[in-house]
Formats: sequence, structure tokens, C-alpha cells
Amino acid sequence: MIDNAIKNPKQADIVILGLPYYGTCGVSAPHAYKSFVKSFNSLSSFNFKTKEDAFDKYVIANPKPIKNYQTMESKIKSMYKGQQFIFIGGEHLVALAAIKALKPKRVLIFDAHADFFDKYSGKKESYATVTRRISELVDEVYLAGVRDLTEEEYSALKKSNVELISISEVQKIPKGDLYISIDLDVLDPSHCPDVSTPVPLGITMQDLVNALKTACLNNNVIGIDICELTCDRPGLSSTNASGLVMNYLWARR
Repeated sequence: MIDNAIKNPKQADIVILGLPYYGTCGVSAPHAYKSFVKSFNSLSSFNFKTKEDAFDKYVIANPKPIKNYQTMESKIKSMYKGQQFIFIGGEHLVALAAIKALKPKRVLIFDAHADFFDKYSGKKESYATVTRRISELVDEVYLAGVRDLTEEEYSALKKSNVELISISEVQKIPKGDLYISIDLDVLDPSHCPDVSTPVPLGITMQDLVNALKTACLNNNVIGIDICELTCDRPGLSSTNASGLVMNYLWARR
């Protein structure tokens, strides 16, 4: 349980909800969300630069994690009363369930991979097809940090509503309502090794924190997910994942 967080999402401004599903990525990480929570609780919520405490500024709920992918969309819908969600995955496919529930029009995705196959291992809904499925539901997708994609994906992307951008181009996204999805493999493995499909030569934590802050300040963020955490005990990966959430809370308008 997150320290100082309530359990009832209807009473909160922000809901931190675990979505620890790993069904298509070939990785099992049953204790990754617990590792995130433990690392998150080890961080101070007080921001000495602004002299504000995130838990004083917002009422935060931490309900029971949802492990069943088939029920995620309906359960998130039943919880949603206008508050903001921070989802902690779980493989990246859980972002699709969250977006189906919250129905954003614009999505920003940080990812080392395009995840734009139409099918992967015979499945239409997979961690390797998630961006494509999301693009079919929303008006605009901005995909930042990609450094590993196939010719098949690249050809399909050129015909889609997905715009490939660099981390530095996040500031150019038109202002408005925005959902943000972060696959932790966008980070260099030296910052976050515990992901299902690490890719070398990624961005730094500081790069991602700065880009996330820019997105928060320039847009009305209606939800965010941080996915692909696969560590079963607290360590570097869970510490950086929890640090992203804490910095997001500080940067949120």
C-alpha cells in the first residue's frame, strides 16, 4: 500500500492503479508492482524547490491492482469519476485497456519500439501491436524515442495518424487534452534494465523527466501509464519508475 494513500478512487484527485498483466510479452513479473510501491514509498513527496508536498496538494488513492486484462477496461470505467489516473504496468498492452476506458483523442507515447505490427504471434492485441490498436481509437498519436522498428512497421506508420518525433520535439505538440503512455524501454538499459525488451542507446532519465514536464505544462494530461516494469524486487528500475511518477506529481498542473 502506498503510504498516505486512500483506497477509494472516488474520493481522490489522482488514482495510482497497478495493472500487473504480463500475457503477451513472454515475461512473468508477479511482484513488479509491489517493487514499484516499495520504491515509491522510499521517496519523499516533498519538493524542496517549490516547497510543496505532492500528498498535501492532491488526494491520492491506491486501490487494489487489476491483474486480469479482460476486465481492465470495465473496472477502470467503473472507477472513473473525473479524477486523473496513473497506471503502473504490466506489459505495454495495458495502455490499450486504459485508453479504451478513458477515451482520449490525442496520445503521446514514449517507446523504444514502434509496436505497430497488425498482428504479432497471431494476436491482434499484443505488446507489439499496441500503438497500432491505439491509433485506431484516437485522432492523433505522437510517438517519441523510437530506435527499433521494422520495415513493415515503418511502411504502415507512413499511412497512419501516428507522427514519429524526437524527445526534443515534445514541446511542438499542439496544446490540448493529452494521454501519455511511457514504455520504460525508451530509457537506456543503464537507467532501467528490467523491461521485457531492452534496447541499447536509449535516452536518459533526465531527458524523459524533462520531456514529461514539458508535456504536462503544455497540455491537460487526462491520464498516464508507465509500463514494462519487470523487476520482482526493488532496485534501479523500480526506483526510476517511481521517480518518474513523483516528478510527474510535482510537475502536474
